[in-house]
Amino acid sequence: MTDRPADFRVLDPATDPARMDRLAQAISARIAPSLGARRAPRTMWTELAGWRRPVLAAAAVLLAVSVVIVLRVAPVGGRTASAREGAGLLEAAGAPTSIAGWTEARSLPDPASVLGIAGR
Repeated sequence: MTDRPADFRVLDPATDPARMDRLAQAISARIAPSLGARRAPRTMWTELAGWRRPVLAAAAVLLAVSVVIVLRVAPVGGRTASAREGAGLLEAAGAPTSIAGWTEARSLPDPASVLGIAGR
């Protein structure tokens, strides 16, 4: 270790103004396309086009879930145990019988039965 302070003059951009100008021009040239894209006017249609991929991905997931539910309720090759006679759509899709019963009867359950404390 020495008591001499470190020499940071090499890092000083003011020592070589030509190098600093070249560096600034190089940076400006690299970011010019990005800045141009940001300055372009954005319309409603360009914004909607930007959402194309996420919307299509969400639609694909919804389609897959819907196909699974429909095939579980009414399979192509015949009947399954979940699609038995008298079973409602919710029961066949796998919803608990208590919730399916409330939905098919179009009635609201009382809070005690929802919490499971009806018989206590």
